[in-house]
Amino acid sequence: MKYRVIIQPPAVEQIVAACAWIAELSPHAAAGWFDGLAHAINSLADMPQRCGLAPENDAFEAEIRQLLYGPPGRAYRALFTV
Repeated sequence: MKYRVIIQPPAVEQIVAACAWIAELSPHAAAGWFDGLAHAINSLADMPQRCGLAPENDAFEAEIRQLLYGPPGRAYRALFTV
């Protein structure tokens, strides 16, 4: 089953801000980071349940999962519902 991935406006704003911050150090690295993150987020269309529950899950009625992208200790989290 394929799922539709919808990126909410606040998430887009945070992604753009993170990309701009990375671009200050290295525009090439920012482009690679953005492409990798986009690929990781779009991969949720195939198997979103592979990602674990977010620590915040118990505070919500809907199941909240998290996708971690990047190296340990500096990973970005994408929170989502299925």
